[in-house]
Amino acid sequence: MIGFEDGGDGDYKDVLFYLDADPEGAIDDSDKPVIDPGEEYPDITGDPLEGTLAFEDLWPSQGDYDMNDVVVGYSTTFTTNKDNKLVGIKDVFTPLHDGGSLNSAFGYLLDIPAAAIKSVTIDNMASTAQTVNDLETGQYKAVVMLFDNIDEAVKLGPITVTMELDGSVSMDKLTRKTLYNPFICVSADAKEGFTPGAMRKEVHLTNYAPTSLADLSYFGRNNDKSTVDKGGNLIGPYYYVPPALPPFAIDLPITDYRIPAEKVKIDDYYPDFAGWVTSKGEKNKEWYLKPAK
Repeated sequence: MIGFEDGGDGDYKDVLFYLDADPEGAIDDSDKPVIDPGEEYPDITGDPLEGTLAFEDLWPSQGDYDMNDVVVGYSTTFTTNKDNKLVGIKDVFTPLHDGGSLNSAFGYLLDIPAAAIKSVTIDNMASTAQTVNDLETGQYKAVVMLFDNIDEAVKLGPITVTMELDGSVSMDKLTRKTLYNPFICVSADAKEGFTPGAMRKEVHLTNYAPTSLADLSYFGRNNDKSTVDKGGNLIGPYYYVPPALPPFAIDLPITDYRIPAEKVKIDDYYPDFAGWVTSKGEKNKEWYLKPAK
Protein backbone atom coordinates (compact mmCIF):
# COMPACT_ATOMS: atom_id res chain seq x y z
CA MET A 1 0.00 0.00 0.00
CA ILE A 2 1.34 3.41 -1.01
CA GLY A 3 0.22 6.62 0.69
CA PHE A 4 0.90 10.26 -0.16
CA GLU A 5 0.82 13.41 1.95
CA ASP A 6 -0.46 16.62 0.29
CA GLY A 7 -0.22 18.98 3.25
CA GLY A 8 1.11 19.37 6.74
CA ASP A 9 -0.98 17.04 8.92
CA GLY A 10 1.32 14.05 8.29
CA ASP A 11 -1.39 11.40 8.03
CA TYR A 12 -0.20 10.10 4.62
CA LYS A 13 -3.73 9.17 3.58
CA ASP A 14 -4.53 11.95 1.11
CA VAL A 15 -4.00 9.54 -1.80
CA LEU A 16 -3.91 5.81 -1.14
CA PHE A 17 -3.69 2.91 -3.54
CA TYR A 18 -2.87 -0.76 -3.37
CA LEU A 19 -0.26 -2.49 -5.51
CA ASP A 20 -0.38 -6.14 -6.48
CA ALA A 21 2.06 -7.99 -8.75
CA ASP A 22 1.78 -11.14 -10.82
CA PRO A 23 4.05 -12.97 -10.40
CA GLU A 24 4.31 -11.98 -6.75
CA GLY A 25 8.11 -12.10 -6.90
CA ALA A 26 8.14 -9.11 -9.27
CA ILE A 27 8.18 -6.95 -6.15
CA ASP A 28 11.46 -8.08 -4.64
CA ASP A 29 11.50 -6.37 -1.26
CA SER A 30 12.33 -8.32 1.86
CA ASP A 31 10.76 -5.59 4.01
CA LYS A 32 7.36 -5.64 2.35
CA PRO A 33 4.48 -6.51 4.70
CA VAL A 34 2.57 -9.75 4.39
CA ILE A 35 -1.09 -9.00 3.71
CA ASP A 36 -3.81 -11.55 4.22
CA PRO A 37 -5.92 -11.63 1.02
CA GLY A 38 -9.01 -11.88 3.19
CA GLU A 39 -8.07 -8.88 5.33
CA GLU A 40 -10.57 -6.00 5.44
CA TYR A 41 -8.96 -2.66 4.73
CA PRO A 42 -9.87 0.16 7.13
CA ASP A 43 -12.24 2.95 6.15
CA ILE A 44 -10.59 6.30 5.51
CA THR A 45 -11.83 9.60 6.97
CA GLY A 46 -10.73 12.64 4.97
CA ASP A 47 -9.74 16.10 6.14
CA PRO A 48 -12.54 18.53 7.12
CA LEU A 49 -14.12 20.68 4.42
CA GLU A 50 -14.96 24.03 6.02
CA GLY A 51 -16.83 27.14 5.00
CA THR A 52 -19.55 29.69 5.74
CA LEU A 53 -23.08 30.08 4.35
CA ALA A 54 -24.82 33.47 4.20
CA PHE A 55 -28.43 34.15 3.15
CA GLU A 56 -30.64 37.11 2.24
CA ASP A 57 -34.11 36.39 3.68
CA LEU A 58 -36.18 38.87 1.63
CA TRP A 59 -36.10 36.78 -1.58
CA PRO A 60 -37.67 37.11 -4.14
CA SER A 61 -36.94 40.79 -3.48
CA GLN A 62 -33.32 41.78 -3.17
CA GLY A 63 -34.11 43.73 -0.01
CA ASP A 64 -31.32 45.54 1.82
CA TYR A 65 -28.86 42.96 0.45
CA ASP A 66 -26.62 42.92 3.49
CA MET A 67 -26.36 39.10 3.25
CA ASN A 68 -26.33 38.75 7.03
CA ASP A 69 -29.85 37.52 7.77
CA VAL A 70 -28.73 33.93 8.35
CA VAL A 71 -25.03 33.06 8.62
CA VAL A 72 -23.98 29.47 9.38
CA GLY A 73 -20.51 27.93 9.49
CA TYR A 74 -19.93 24.30 8.54
CA SER A 75 -17.32 21.56 8.78
CA THR A 76 -17.79 18.30 6.86
CA THR A 77 -15.76 15.09 6.88
CA PHE A 78 -16.39 12.14 4.56
CA THR A 79 -15.49 8.53 5.35
CA THR A 80 -14.98 6.12 2.45
CA ASN A 81 -14.21 2.43 2.15
CA LYS A 82 -11.44 0.82 0.08
CA ASP A 83 -13.63 1.08 -3.04
CA ASN A 84 -14.03 4.84 -2.57
CA LYS A 85 -17.69 4.44 -1.63
CA LEU A 86 -19.21 6.82 0.91
CA VAL A 87 -19.90 5.07 4.23
CA GLY A 88 -20.00 7.97 6.69
CA ILE A 89 -20.53 11.74 6.93
CA LYS A 90 -19.99 13.99 9.92
CA ASP A 91 -21.19 17.60 9.79
CA VAL A 92 -20.82 20.34 12.37
CA PHE A 93 -23.04 23.36 11.63
CA THR A 94 -22.47 26.47 13.73
CA PRO A 95 -25.17 29.19 13.64
CA LEU A 96 -23.17 32.42 13.65
CA HIS A 97 -25.44 35.40 13.08
CA ASP A 98 -29.08 36.48 12.90
CA GLY A 99 -29.39 39.76 11.03
CA GLY A 100 -33.00 39.55 9.84
CA SER A 101 -36.31 40.56 11.38
CA LEU A 102 -38.06 37.41 10.10
CA ASN A 103 -37.85 33.95 11.63
CA SER A 104 -35.72 31.61 9.51
CA ALA A 105 -35.29 27.86 9.82
CA PHE A 106 -32.28 26.07 8.32
CA GLY A 107 -31.72 22.70 6.71
CA TYR A 108 -30.03 20.99 3.81
CA LEU A 109 -30.82 18.52 1.06
CA LEU A 110 -28.42 15.74 0.11
CA ASP A 111 -28.39 14.78 -3.55
CA ILE A 112 -28.43 11.06 -2.81
CA PRO A 113 -31.29 8.61 -2.32
CA ALA A 114 -32.67 8.60 1.21
CA ALA A 115 -32.45 4.80 1.08
CA ALA A 116 -28.63 5.08 0.96
CA ILE A 117 -28.61 6.52 4.50
CA LYS A 118 -28.66 3.80 7.15
CA SER A 119 -28.79 6.00 10.23
CA VAL A 120 -28.71 9.65 11.31
CA THR A 121 -27.77 11.07 14.70
CA ILE A 122 -28.21 14.78 15.43
CA ASP A 123 -26.83 16.42 18.56
CA ASN A 124 -28.22 19.79 19.71
CA MET A 125 -30.94 19.86 17.02
CA ALA A 126 -33.57 22.60 17.47
CA SER A 127 -36.04 21.68 14.73
CA THR A 128 -39.68 20.60 15.03
CA ALA A 129 -39.79 19.23 11.46
CA GLN A 130 -41.69 15.98 10.93
CA THR A 131 -39.10 13.25 10.48
CA VAL A 132 -38.45 9.55 10.03
CA ASN A 133 -34.92 8.43 10.89
CA ASP A 134 -34.22 12.16 11.43
CA LEU A 135 -34.89 12.84 7.72
CA GLU A 136 -37.78 15.19 6.94
CA THR A 137 -40.94 13.48 5.73
CA GLY A 138 -42.69 14.53 2.53
CA GLN A 139 -39.41 14.93 0.67
CA TYR A 140 -38.30 13.25 -2.54
CA LYS A 141 -34.63 13.31 -1.48
CA ALA A 142 -32.88 13.21 1.88
CA VAL A 143 -33.51 16.48 3.76
CA VAL A 144 -32.20 17.29 7.25
CA MET A 145 -33.72 20.19 9.19
CA LEU A 146 -31.52 21.56 11.99
CA PHE A 147 -33.34 24.47 13.62
CA ASP A 148 -36.58 26.45 13.45
CA ASN A 149 -35.24 29.90 14.32
CA ILE A 150 -31.77 31.31 13.63
CA ASP A 151 -32.01 33.68 16.60
CA GLU A 152 -32.46 30.81 19.09
CA ALA A 153 -29.97 28.60 17.24
CA VAL A 154 -27.16 31.13 17.66
CA LYS A 155 -27.67 30.90 21.44
CA LEU A 156 -27.64 27.08 21.41
CA GLY A 157 -24.37 26.70 19.49
CA PRO A 158 -23.00 24.02 17.12
CA ILE A 159 -25.15 21.17 15.79
CA THR A 160 -23.49 17.86 14.93
CA VAL A 161 -24.96 15.48 12.35
CA THR A 162 -23.49 11.99 12.01
CA MET A 163 -24.62 9.71 9.19
CA GLU A 164 -23.91 6.09 8.35
CA LEU A 165 -24.37 5.18 4.68
CA ASP A 166 -24.74 1.83 2.95
CA GLY A 167 -21.73 2.22 0.61
CA SER A 168 -23.80 2.48 -2.57
CA VAL A 169 -22.70 6.06 -3.37
CA SER A 170 -19.35 6.47 -5.12
CA MET A 171 -17.08 9.42 -4.34
CA ASP A 172 -15.40 9.25 -7.76
CA LYS A 173 -17.22 12.34 -9.09
CA LEU A 174 -18.87 13.57 -5.90
CA THR A 175 -17.92 16.84 -4.17
CA ARG A 176 -19.42 18.65 -1.23
CA LYS A 177 -20.81 21.36 -3.51
CA THR A 178 -22.62 18.82 -5.69
CA LEU A 179 -23.86 16.82 -2.71
CA TYR A 180 -25.09 19.59 -0.38
CA ASN A 181 -28.00 21.92 -1.10
CA PRO A 182 -28.39 24.15 2.01
CA PHE A 183 -31.38 26.46 2.42
CA ILE A 184 -33.41 28.57 4.82
CA CYS A 185 -37.18 28.58 5.33
CA VAL A 186 -38.42 32.13 5.89
CA SER A 187 -41.60 33.03 7.77
CA ALA A 188 -44.16 35.32 6.16
CA ASP A 189 -43.78 37.94 8.90
CA ALA A 190 -41.94 38.47 12.18
CA LYS A 191 -44.77 36.92 14.23
CA GLU A 192 -44.84 33.61 12.36
CA GLY A 193 -42.52 30.67 12.83
CA PHE A 194 -41.66 27.39 11.14
CA THR A 195 -44.69 25.14 10.59
CA PRO A 196 -43.79 21.42 10.39
CA GLY A 197 -44.95 19.73 7.17
CA ALA A 198 -46.33 22.94 5.62
CA MET A 199 -45.31 24.45 2.31
CA ARG A 200 -42.74 27.18 2.91
CA LYS A 201 -40.67 29.93 1.31
CA GLU A 202 -37.20 28.51 0.79
CA VAL A 203 -34.02 30.39 -0.16
CA HIS A 204 -31.23 28.33 -1.75
CA LEU A 205 -27.90 28.95 -3.41
CA THR A 206 -28.06 30.07 -7.05
CA ASN A 207 -29.22 27.27 -9.37
CA TYR A 208 -29.87 24.82 -6.53
CA ALA A 209 -33.41 23.47 -6.82
CA PRO A 210 -35.99 23.85 -4.02
CA THR A 211 -37.18 20.86 -2.00
CA SER A 212 -40.50 19.09 -2.40
CA LEU A 213 -42.05 21.26 0.36
CA ALA A 214 -41.14 24.62 -1.18
CA ASP A 215 -43.91 27.07 -2.09
CA LEU A 216 -43.26 27.62 -5.80
CA SER A 217 -45.52 30.68 -6.09
CA TYR A 218 -42.61 32.99 -5.15
CA PHE A 219 -40.56 32.13 -8.22
CA GLY A 220 -40.47 34.63 -11.06
CA ARG A 221 -41.70 37.49 -8.84
CA ASN A 222 -39.99 40.77 -7.91
CA ASN A 223 -36.21 40.38 -8.40
CA ASP A 224 -36.25 36.64 -9.02
CA LYS A 225 -35.61 35.53 -12.59
CA SER A 226 -35.76 31.76 -12.18
CA THR A 227 -36.90 29.76 -15.20
CA VAL A 228 -40.71 29.68 -15.29
CA ASP A 229 -43.11 28.90 -18.13
CA LYS A 230 -45.76 31.26 -19.52
CA GLY A 231 -48.10 30.24 -16.74
CA GLY A 232 -45.54 31.16 -14.09
CA ASN A 233 -44.75 27.54 -13.23
CA LEU A 234 -41.19 26.75 -12.17
CA ILE A 235 -39.49 24.55 -14.77
CA GLY A 236 -35.73 25.16 -14.28
CA PRO A 237 -32.85 24.82 -14.92
CA TYR A 238 -32.24 28.28 -13.38
CA TYR A 239 -33.26 28.87 -9.77
CA TYR A 240 -32.91 31.82 -7.39
CA VAL A 241 -31.39 34.05 -10.06
CA PRO A 242 -31.77 37.86 -9.80
CA PRO A 243 -31.46 40.11 -12.91
CA ALA A 244 -27.86 41.27 -12.38
CA LEU A 245 -26.83 37.86 -11.00
CA PRO A 246 -25.95 38.80 -7.39
CA PRO A 247 -26.94 35.67 -5.44
CA PHE A 248 -29.51 35.44 -2.65
CA ALA A 249 -27.19 32.97 -0.85
CA ILE A 250 -23.44 32.38 -0.91
CA ASP A 251 -21.12 29.54 0.10
CA LEU A 252 -17.70 30.85 1.15
CA PRO A 253 -14.57 28.67 1.61
CA ILE A 254 -13.55 30.43 4.84
CA THR A 255 -14.55 30.22 8.51
CA ASP A 256 -13.63 33.78 9.54
CA TYR A 257 -16.08 35.62 7.27
CA ARG A 258 -16.49 39.24 8.38
CA ILE A 259 -20.25 39.79 8.38
CA PRO A 260 -21.60 43.11 7.02
CA ALA A 261 -23.49 45.25 9.52
CA GLU A 262 -27.29 45.49 9.27
CA LYS A 263 -28.48 47.54 6.25
CA VAL A 264 -24.95 47.73 4.82
CA LYS A 265 -25.02 46.21 1.34
CA ILE A 266 -22.50 43.48 0.80
CA ASP A 267 -21.08 45.20 -2.28
CA ASP A 268 -20.39 48.29 -0.16
CA TYR A 269 -18.78 46.26 2.62
CA TYR A 270 -16.79 44.21 0.10
CA PRO A 271 -15.81 46.50 -2.82
CA ASP A 272 -14.66 43.60 -5.03
CA PHE A 273 -17.96 41.75 -4.71
CA ALA A 274 -19.65 43.56 -7.61
CA GLY A 275 -16.81 42.68 -10.00
CA TRP A 276 -17.01 39.05 -8.95
CA VAL A 277 -20.74 39.04 -9.72
CA THR A 278 -20.57 40.80 -13.09
CA SER A 279 -17.71 38.55 -14.26
CA LYS A 280 -19.73 35.48 -13.18
CA GLY A 281 -16.99 34.49 -10.79
CA GLU A 282 -14.06 34.87 -13.20
CA LYS A 283 -12.62 37.97 -11.50
CA ASN A 284 -12.15 39.07 -7.88
CA LYS A 285 -12.35 35.45 -6.75
CA GLU A 286 -11.14 36.33 -3.26
CA TRP A 287 -13.43 39.32 -2.73
CA TYR A 288 -14.43 37.98 0.70
CA LEU A 289 -10.88 38.53 1.97
CA LYS A 290 -10.94 42.27 1.24
CA PRO A 291 -13.55 44.15 3.29
CA ALA A 292 -13.66 47.93 3.03
CA LYS A 293 -11.46 49.72 5.53
